[in-house]
Amino acid sequence: MKIIFFIVSFFYCSVCFCQTKADSTVILEDFTKYPISTFSIWSGYAGCYSLLNNLIQFLPFSDSVFASKSLLKRVSFSKEVTLENYIKEINLDDLIGLIKLLLSKPNEVAKLRDFKISQVDKQNYLNIFQSILIENKSFDINKSTKNFFKNVPNLLDTLNDSIILSIINEEEKYIKNTSNWFELILINSNNDILKVSQNYYKQKKYFNNFWMTPQDCHWNYTWTISLNGKTIKCSNFNFSKFIYSTVPNNFYNRDKFDNKYLILRIGEYLYNKHYHLGTYFNRN
Repeated sequence: MKIIFFIVSFFYCSVCFCQTKADSTVILEDFTKYPISTFSIWSGYAGCYSLLNNLIQFLPFSDSVFASKSLLKRVSFSKEVTLENYIKEINLDDLIGLIKLLLSKPNEVAKLRDFKISQVDKQNYLNIFQSILIENKSFDINKSTKNFFKNVPNLLDTLNDSIILSIINEEEKYIKNTSNWFELILINSNNDILKVSQNYYKQKKYFNNFWMTPQDCHWNYTWTISLNGKTIKCSNFNFSKFIYSTVPNNFYNRDKFDNKYLILRIGEYLYNKHYHLGTYFNRN
C-alpha cells in the first residue's frame, strides 16, 4: 500500500469563514463532482525539537466501501516509522453524509446535556486530574485550586447549556510553540483536497501556582472544513463520534473525544474566568 506522507510547515494565515448555508454547501458540491480516490486520518504534534504523528490511509475496497490496512506511527524528526496492522472498513456515503451535515448546520452547537455525562465520566475526569497533579508535584499547587478542579463534577448539573458555546468561542491567548493537529483529509480524482481539521497549540499557562497546558485540556469537538480557499468552522456531535469510532484505541489524541476531557475543558474555562460563574449557573 502506498503511504502518503505529509510535511508539517509553520505559517501564519488569515481564515475566511463562509457565512451562509449556500456558501458552505458549495464546498462539498464542488468536491464530490469527482470520485473520491483516498482519504486519511492523521493526528500529531510538531515543535522545535519534537515531532509525533499517527496516520491511517483508507483506499477503495468495494463500491462505496473504503478500507485501511495499517496504522503508521512516526516519532521524532527521523525517517524511521513503524507500521501496525489495522484493518477497518468505512462506508464512504456515511462519511460524506456527516460532512454534509456539518456544512448544512455550521452554527449548530450541542447542548451540555447532549453529551450525557455519566458518573464514570466524572470519575475518569478525577483520575486524569490526579495524574496532572502528580506530573506537576514539583510545583507548590494552591489548595484552593486543587479543590476547585476536584469540585467541577459537582458543578455540572448547575451549569447553563450556553457554556459549550462560550468554550467554543474562546480564543487561545497563549504563546504558540508546539502545533497540534487532528485531521481528516479526502482527495478526489481531480486531486482536490478537502480537509476537516482541528489545530491547537501546546504552551504552558499558569493558574495561581498550577501548571496546565492546552494539550492537557484540549477537547475534540470543533472542526474547520476547507477546500480551494473556502473555509468554514463548524461542529457536530455525531461527526466527532464517527471519527472516534474509526481510529484505533492507541491513536494519538483519540481520548480527547472523551467526556472526561470535556469536563476538564469546562473546569479550565471556569477557572480562567476567576470564579465569575453566575452567567453559567441555573440552567432551568
